[in-house]
Amino acid sequence: MNVKLTPLKENISGGIPKQRTEVGFAEREGFIEVFFRVEDNDIKPLRTRYNSKIYEEEVVEVFFAQEHNRGKYVELEISPNNTCFLGLVRNNLKGSRSLRLLKNKFFHSHVRMTENGYEVTVTILKRSLYGQLNMRPKDKLLVNAYRIDRPADAEWELSALNPTGKPDFHLPRFFTEVRYD
Repeated sequence: MNVKLTPLKENISGGIPKQRTEVGFAEREGFIEVFFRVEDNDIKPLRTRYNSKIYEEEVVEVFFAQEHNRGKYVELEISPNNTCFLGLVRNNLKGSRSLRLLKNKFFHSHVRMTENGYEVTVTILKRSLYGQLNMRPKDKLLVNAYRIDRPADAEWELSALNPTGKPDFHLPRFFTEVRYD
């Protein structure tokens, strides 16, 4: 995929993470494509069941929301072994949220191992994503992308496209308009 990639930043400080992750977005023929390039020297995913708690392991994540309703967003996660998690989050924007797991996937993901880690390509059916968010075609789509790195010999690290400054990704005020290549 020929997409401009942007490096994620360490989520608390906004600095450079120990292991680099880059993300890029493209829009093509009714689909949104997300591409992650991940440096990782300690990949050990265990979970293999769809919608299991893969966020307790190593994952890349992308959250999508509508510009006028940041309190309702889709959370999509992919682990290095291509195990997926998809949920619809309702966030009251005051610290309380609920999650509804989505049984029907409206995306396809592919993970490819590389010499320095792995790459993830996600192709999302735009119509279905917009339907989950009650969006119209002219509405602006907001996004934030993340990575959870859990090395065996060190503290885990959170990275984000737009850092939240806290050990929490569920802060919709940090979602930003998606930039397509």
